[in-house]
Amino acid sequence: MSYLPDSRVTAIVIHYSATPIEKSYTAADIDEMHREIGFNEIGYHYFIRRDGTVETGRDLSQPGRFEVGAHSQGENSSSIGICYEGGVRAAAPNTGFDSRTSEQTAAMIRLIRELLSRFPGAIVRGHREMPGAATQCPGFTASTWWDEVMRKDAPAGQADTPLTEKLLRWRLAEVADRARNALMAGGDEAALIAALAEIRARITDRIGR
Repeated sequence: MSYLPDSRVTAIVIHYSATPIEKSYTAADIDEMHREIGFNEIGYHYFIRRDGTVETGRDLSQPGRFEVGAHSQGENSSSIGICYEGGVRAAAPNTGFDSRTSEQTAAMIRLIRELLSRFPGAIVRGHREMPGAATQCPGFTASTWWDEVMRKDAPAGQADTPLTEKLLRWRLAEVADRARNALMAGGDEAALIAALAEIRARITDRIGR
């Protein structure tokens, strides 16, 4: 087990298990699968079953530090991994989609809120939004979904006002993270320009300017 201080966490990463929705799986099942491919244990910190039950994986029980996961290559030392059961159908195992039940979605929202209380500077992303990830996981754009969750959380009378303090803090955190990743890429001017253009597009899209 490897632990790092909570201050290292910059992202909460959403995954699907890529297991068929026609069959039930538990965190213990995923743990076994991960051990079979060489992991020490399940790679995620949490696993959300189809009925909304949240099961624990990598250790987050120790105040001030977290066990490093194995869920997002290159970002494991700075992220927390949440996986929901499902994401594919038995007839199409290579085609990922958002298979979350209403119970899973509700549990995911509650869990993310709890994690953001512990890791207030973290942003919410899907695995496919992480740098260098080539995957369909988690079957939806998690950052966009979480923006909508926060918009609905706005105080009465402000639901149509995009620039709430909470939303702006989240957006600035994401912009800083994306800008840092773009600059770290280095050397390729065209790639840097493209990355910064994407950041600008996301800002204007999300804050309505």
